[in-house]
Amino acid sequence: MNVLIITDAEKCCPDVEHELEQRGHSVFTQRLDAFPFQVLQEHDIPLLILILERNTTKAPEFCKKVHSLPEYHRQILIIACQEARDTVVECLAAGAQSCFFRPYTSETLQVYLTFSIQLVEKKACFKIDHKNLGQGLPLSAVLFDYTNDLIQIIDQHGRFCYVNSVWMQALGYSESDLDTMSFFDIVTHEQPDFQFSIETWLNNSQTQGASEFELIASDGRFVSVKGKIHLLPHSVPSASYFCSFTNITEQKRLTESLQFSEERYRLVYETAQIGISMVDESEYFLLVNPALAQMLGYSQEELLQMNLSQITEQSEFNRYQKETQFRKLGLKNEYETKLRRKNGEVRLISISVSPVYNSRGEYLGALGISTDITEIRQNYAELEKFRQKLLELVEERTAELKKVNETLLFEIAERKKTEVELLRFKKAVETMQLGVTISDLDRTIIYSNPAEAAMHGYTVAELIGNNIGIFAPSRYHAPMPRTKIEKIKSFTRETENIRKDGTVFPARLMSDVVKDAEGTPIAIVSCCQDITIEKKALDDLKESEEKFRRLTETAPLAIFILKHRKFVYVNPAAIEMIGYSADELMAMSLSAFHISDEDVKTITVSFSKAYKTQTTTRHEILITSRTGHQIWVYLSFTTIDYQGGPAILGTATDITEQKHVENELRLFNERLEQKVAERTQELNQALEKEKELHELKSQFVSLVSHEFRTPLTSISSSAEIIQRYGHKLTAEKKEQYLERIKTNVHEMAYLLDDVTLIGKTDSGRVQLSLSQIEIDSFFHDLIEEIQLSSKNKCQISYTNTCPQPILSLDERLLHHIVVNLLTNSIKFSRQGSHITLSTGIENGRFQISVKDEGCGIPEEDQSIIFEAFCRAHNVLDIDGTGLGLTIVKRCVDLFHGSISFTSQVDRGTTFIINLPLELKD
Repeated sequence: MNVLIITDAEKCCPDVEHELEQRGHSVFTQRLDAFPFQVLQEHDIPLLILILERNTTKAPEFCKKVHSLPEYHRQILIIACQEARDTVVECLAAGAQSCFFRPYTSETLQVYLTFSIQLVEKKACFKIDHKNLGQGLPLSAVLFDYTNDLIQIIDQHGRFCYVNSVWMQALGYSESDLDTMSFFDIVTHEQPDFQFSIETWLNNSQTQGASEFELIASDGRFVSVKGKIHLLPHSVPSASYFCSFTNITEQKRLTESLQFSEERYRLVYETAQIGISMVDESEYFLLVNPALAQMLGYSQEELLQMNLSQITEQSEFNRYQKETQFRKLGLKNEYETKLRRKNGEVRLISISVSPVYNSRGEYLGALGISTDITEIRQNYAELEKFRQKLLELVEERTAELKKVNETLLFEIAERKKTEVELLRFKKAVETMQLGVTISDLDRTIIYSNPAEAAMHGYTVAELIGNNIGIFAPSRYHAPMPRTKIEKIKSFTRETENIRKDGTVFPARLMSDVVKDAEGTPIAIVSCCQDITIEKKALDDLKESEEKFRRLTETAPLAIFILKHRKFVYVNPAAIEMIGYSADELMAMSLSAFHISDEDVKTITVSFSKAYKTQTTTRHEILITSRTGHQIWVYLSFTTIDYQGGPAILGTATDITEQKHVENELRLFNERLEQKVAERTQELNQALEKEKELHELKSQFVSLVSHEFRTPLTSISSSAEIIQRYGHKLTAEKKEQYLERIKTNVHEMAYLLDDVTLIGKTDSGRVQLSLSQIEIDSFFHDLIEEIQLSSKNKCQISYTNTCPQPILSLDERLLHHIVVNLLTNSIKFSRQGSHITLSTGIENGRFQISVKDEGCGIPEEDQSIIFEAFCRAHNVLDIDGTGLGLTIVKRCVDLFHGSISFTSQVDRGTTFIINLPLELKD
């Protein structure tokens, strides 16, 4: 007999295949998601075995489709994991005959396959007798004794028709007990809503329901279960509902026992500003805090189902796995890596990885502390790019000062760049998370960014014109004298701010006075940061110093505790930064690090202030390591209760590299200011050459006047001849003179159109106006027009390979492009030469190609050929304005397209235009 196995797993069950082959059956295997149904029509396959690893909608659809095939006589059997039980019930309703759940033994599998194959061979369905069931249940009911779930079948009044052995063992009732009971007798009275919903489902004959609730066992115990209720087919007499429950009593007990322990650590873990994670030996996530989930753009639940390789570049993951062997030996490491966010964005992450062991010293996995440094690296890169760009601009300006026209164009470009930079600066302030306000000396708000308004519960419009005192409690509302404002220097302090709804929150306020060139104060700039989370984290840290020792030990941030100005605790990061051992540091004071007298005085004042006000203070100081190297560190101090008394908790960050960058930036700015002063002087000298621009304008007027004078003279002479001698001219002669007038009128119209288009593009008044163009008709009409106006000087051939007969383009701009290219090709080609015009689709863009056999463009003129009034030196004896290719280039730019060309002198030129297909007006 032919047997077909269909599975949604990566590999089929070898025990099922082996058992079937031992019985002499031919076994075939197919994937569920790519099953070819024609196989069932082409071959005699009476038995189908569906193996399910998880819940999927494809399995019920498969059963329905098999059931709907003509001459249906196939038996569908199901072997499924517990996780796929919902799908199993849907498959049974869709035409499957029986099911068998894992885990199972080889003996139970042999019994199940024996019954199933007998069903196929006899083409009959075995029935079983059971109290209240009559002849209604199929063979699958017998197999429910092999599942781990509590299975019960009840009638429409809730009376028991069938329960499996697992149900009997879990609840402890006998068969005689069930004769006098209903399902509602064992549901706890504390759940009336659930009983009502069950009755509603039964009375309304709905298909299914799901819930988690408690059942009363025979000894009075409460058994917690979770499951679903399904409506059985009408073919099963007496039985109405199939109930499948999972016993979750032990699971709930363990959950409740863990809740107390989890609650103690959850607060700091969830509010930490750095990413915290833990992976097992196979690099699957065991622990992910909200900060890391937000950093990667996933939810915590999604990450806990993922492997580190799914968010890591392959090369980085291979390196990480190699270093796992070192971590198992107790070594930790810090490195930078690239992680992929959910949206595909790659972020640069600084990670400190430490091994984690259980109480028996067995390696469990790795604990990682992650910090997103993408913006920091980008800022450094942008700073370097900006420095290089400025140097290039200075060099370019030095070279371009030789020509006034080029200098003026450069100045225009610089002005536009400055406007873009200002817009970027404004956008940066508008989008930053830090609240920013600007107020005048009367403390009236004249500017606020959205972050400041949102932080205090206002809109920006509500803040403008209001007094900045609305952010502070009433004790800070007293006005500040201007004499005092003039003496204010930049300061940072922690205070309390008040929102529009009256709630108060801790804030860090950074203020400075803006002065004009004479040093007179003109405004006050304030930056506000909500430090609620930071404050809360510090409070939590005071209560859990000992509990989170492991976190501080593995943190990349240097952490220490001072008591009576002596070190009583330092973490490994601090030891690594300064170079001394923990014992050496315990015997030292801050003066041992060669701190300047001014910094010592500042730190002393900070200690006193921290003890008295319990506020956080921060400083940047220069210290000397054990090796003699000087290190710039960013220190933060706050007071904590430690070992029965107050102490100072400090953190230190190495900012030496940042200080070096700041120093380089300061020196660069000084050099840049000097360069700007020098170039400004040169600009003043260059502006005296502005008279040359007037000469250029005069050349333009002279050129246009000449181009108009020639056709006007021809029109005037032809009209005068017709007027004076028309009665003597033959009809053919009159037609020639009229044709001459018409030709010259066309030339003047083209010239006017070109000049007008140049002016409109310069002022930005030309916009795309799309319409549906029939390509063949458009180009044939245009070629006919050009041939007529040029009196067939050259032969023009046209080919079109475009698969779309109609495209959405701007007909007017397309006409300008093609007419100017063809006119130029005819003008600079000899009589009777050949011109090729072709159109088609290349790389998803509409391509136009014009090839001629003309005089070509010299290599030294090719770089300026698209500039207005510029002509190649080998065509100066041929009439022209030098505007044709300028118009073509500007029209192509309006299309957001591209233009390129190849040319050889005396061999011809080929122009290629590429226009995008998806355009918008």
